[in-house]
Amino acid sequence: MEKNYIKILDSFKFNDYITTKQIKYELKYSDHVEATKIIKKYNIAQSYDYIRACGKSGFTDFALSKLEKITENDSKYIISRKIDDRVIYLYSNKLPEKVEEMKWLVSKGYFDTIQSKNNKIKGYFKNENEITIGKKSVGEIKIILDEADINSIVTRKYYLFNKNHLNIQAQVGALGVHFGYISKLARNNKNEEIYGVNLNEVCTATMENLNLSNLKSEKSSEKIDYVDVIWIDDLTRDLTVAFEVEFKEGWLDALMRLLSLSLASGCSSKVVNVIISQNEDDFFIIRDISNMDIISPIVKKSKLAHLTTQKLLRILDSRNKGIDSELLKKRFFKELRYIQS
Repeated sequence: MEKNYIKILDSFKFNDYITTKQIKYELKYSDHVEATKIIKKYNIAQSYDYIRACGKSGFTDFALSKLEKITENDSKYIISRKIDDRVIYLYSNKLPEKVEEMKWLVSKGYFDTIQSKNNKIKGYFKNENEITIGKKSVGEIKIILDEADINSIVTRKYYLFNKNHLNIQAQVGALGVHFGYISKLARNNKNEEIYGVNLNEVCTATMENLNLSNLKSEKSSEKIDYVDVIWIDDLTRDLTVAFEVEFKEGWLDALMRLLSLSLASGCSSKVVNVIISQNEDDFFIIRDISNMDIISPIVKKSKLAHLTTQKLLRILDSRNKGIDSELLKKRFFKELRYIQS
């Protein structure tokens, strides 16, 4: 039976990551018509979804005969709209329900009151995200649409890595297990499920597994329990590496959690505290904050390092290519950029 940590590591595919970046780039510079073509080209939408584009006209149409053939229980209605100089993406998960309502509308004489060459049902945007179909004299249908950003569109098929906090936590936790450590996940994430795997089946360590012989207070214990990922030596139970994944630039809070852990550890000078972020230049910001009077004395007694998501990607891609785990572990530690306060 496949080990759960391998399922998580195998879920990352570098080619999918590259494809994701390409899709996002193409969508960013496309108009509303091109956007629907891109969504179809990369098979982001399914064959049973209904995809349309709407420009300045303010109306769209529904080919009921086609909809009756393709619609399934999880079909989505996706539409790209051009509003002023921007393209927005709207969707509804209620397409099957709305198709039934359209059939009811036709049975009430919709086409007796509306001119349509191709027997298509017309919908008019009353608001940015609301379509109205029909007339009060016959019957009306309203479709309320949710707005989707580029990321949520792409993640229908492709795995977005760079700014997905939980995905990175899961990968780092699983990578630790691959390297022979036991992993602990933050208290608020340990019961999350990803790729069909409950993370507490992979990151099995708890607070009881941590050697916190220098722990001074309950408050410090609480901070430590919220550290994103911790790798623990399976034999000695000593803390080895602690990680904070930070995309919201809450650098000081991340540092305080890591340093609380380092100070409480029975081997504080050996614990490597790592902040993972997207940009290489974040290193300099973290370094400047670590020089603040409030924490610099603690930082000097600790090991603090920075790792970009790009470097982590390369490590994960190397694992996918079958590089020996011990060799890969050495490469991982070489990728860390240490911060001297």
